[in-house]
Amino acid sequence: MIAVGGWSHNDPGPMQRRFSQMAASAINRVTFANSVVEFLRTYGFDGLDLDWEYPVVPGFPGHAYSDDDQPHFTALVHELRLTLGKQAEISFAAGGFTDYIERAIDWPAVCADISFINVMSYDLVHGYSTISGHHTPLYSTPQQRESADHAIRLLIEKGAPSHQIVIGAACYGRFFEMTSTSEVGLYQPCKFVGGFSHKNIQDVLSEANGYIHFWDDIACAPYAIHPEKRWLASFDNERSIALKTKYALQNQLGGIMFWQLYDDAFHGGLLDIIDKNK
Repeated sequence: MIAVGGWSHNDPGPMQRRFSQMAASAINRVTFANSVVEFLRTYGFDGLDLDWEYPVVPGFPGHAYSDDDQPHFTALVHELRLTLGKQAEISFAAGGFTDYIERAIDWPAVCADISFINVMSYDLVHGYSTISGHHTPLYSTPQQRESADHAIRLLIEKGAPSHQIVIGAACYGRFFEMTSTSEVGLYQPCKFVGGFSHKNIQDVLSEANGYIHFWDDIACAPYAIHPEKRWLASFDNERSIALKTKYALQNQLGGIMFWQLYDDAFHGGLLDIIDKNK
């Protein structure tokens, strides 16, 4: 499949500003759908993944959005299905947070025309967060509502069939620096300072580098802290990925996906854990 859209790679405007504008016009939607058909036939692809971040709610700074995006997104997906036919796969990247699920998509209408919903159940604590937490937890905690399980339950409540929902896993982690004199850990005032790849985790988060590792039994998520630097690291590891894969199977979801392959280890990485537990 080919994916269209994304996050910051589309700034200062090409795609994220234009998604909202393109989908607002019936002529544009037809033109876009026809161009997709031509591309799929030319290169032998099986379908399209729409990565509009986001309709209706704020995304990357400067990206255009409005309440009208919701019906326009529905119309765009419907036009794609009519043009591509029943056999083509159509999926889209869905925000894994409450505001998006509540407002951005007409779930029953869209689910009638799509194959899968790729839920980005990561970056739930992100580069603009001011309170630390788990960026990709499986379950909610008393201090953090946003989680993969919360997103899946809310999607099903809104009318999305479980077999169309694909859970998200992260092959990367995020660092947060505490910005107050409070303890170094979860749910504290913070600022985002950077990310790291799972393939480098043994070195980056090593004991020799000053990190202490923890497991949250409620969130089913790992984290690590550096007391001297006052940093917290949030990430997925082998244990959390195995639990996410089993969760997808037990709840009869459409599957599990991850961002991104480049960040995984070349051998014995998180993708291998998914394979062993599928």
